[in-house]
Amino acid sequence: CPCGRINIHLNIFCTTATPHLGVASHTYLPIPRVAEKLIGNGLAATGRDLFCLTEEENEESLIYQMATHVKYLHPLSKFRKRIAYANAFGTDFQVPTETASFLCRNSNFLHWHKLEREIKVHELSKVSGTNEDGADGGKTKHEENAFIAVILETEKLEAPPLVTPVVDDGSNTSKNDLSKEDKLILNMSTQLDSLGWTKVFVDVRDGIPAPSIRNPFSDKTDARERIRTTLLERHDSFGDIAIQSSHDIKEDEQKRDGMNEKCRKYGKGESLNKNDSCIGVEEITMKRRRTKYDKLPLPSSNCSPHPHSSSRTTYIPIESREVTELVTKSDRLHFPLGHTVMVVNSKNEWYSRINSRGQPVMNSLAEGLVRDIVEE
Repeated sequence: CPCGRINIHLNIFCTTATPHLGVASHTYLPIPRVAEKLIGNGLAATGRDLFCLTEEENEESLIYQMATHVKYLHPLSKFRKRIAYANAFGTDFQVPTETASFLCRNSNFLHWHKLEREIKVHELSKVSGTNEDGADGGKTKHEENAFIAVILETEKLEAPPLVTPVVDDGSNTSKNDLSKEDKLILNMSTQLDSLGWTKVFVDVRDGIPAPSIRNPFSDKTDARERIRTTLLERHDSFGDIAIQSSHDIKEDEQKRDGMNEKCRKYGKGESLNKNDSCIGVEEITMKRRRTKYDKLPLPSSNCSPHPHSSSRTTYIPIESREVTELVTKSDRLHFPLGHTVMVVNSKNEWYSRINSRGQPVMNSLAEGLVRDIVEE
């Protein structure tokens, strides 16, 4: 610039294992509020902030202000993209999954899983034993990013939504029965989600240098497989494609295109015959499942006329409370060293050695940041 000024663009804001909601009610093992206050006061100013302690009873904590006040949210909203990396499956002692990704068990804020056609082809190719190029062997994208459990996005809203606590169907719980702390957490989670984020849930269980044991309180289903199954079931219930592979990629893609066309017809209000229902899904079931999300806007990056499908991409909706259940539970119990592994803590030689398996996570993060900046 001739005038000597440098233009600074707010491009990408990225956090790794950051306690966005504080650690009050988000400790690795639940502890009573009295214990939180003792620990928080013992850790001086930082501890009091993280445990949301204040001098006055009705005073708002710094963490709450940073997640809800325009003074903090407005600058954050100016970034082109916001990314949050969080450890999944109970591996992070310092910053558990819910606070790192500001999830809330009482929130129905929609998160979207972006399923590209190429990814679906890869799923089909795994069945037939070939990669996307049709040749055996080679490292696939899935293998290169094997540490990623799932990537979800929230849509940036023009105005923060009305905070409405979720009440499970059939329960006798009133919306007003939430504790003061739960209401504060719900508001923080919703306000942050409404800025629009990409949330990367990281699985570093294989990188933790300690043995694991089977979780006696969980079924035997692998945690990653549970996420995949849930998303595919949700995907199929929206009628985009039913996984009944003929082991022929072209035939399966033709089937997908046919299902997409029928879904677009349905989205325009045209009636479908029973024979037009998606494979394995009765028409009445498909309608019932689709109704809940029919009028919701798509993430801004999708141009499809239907709120869930296009010829190239499908966006699968899943609520914050559902995400919480999927990414916080594991079929095995691991020593919670995930925090230092994910960020590859290398403050000395010993740390560098035991945390070295987290290097691919940071490599991928750096590559992604550069790619996002270059492709802007």
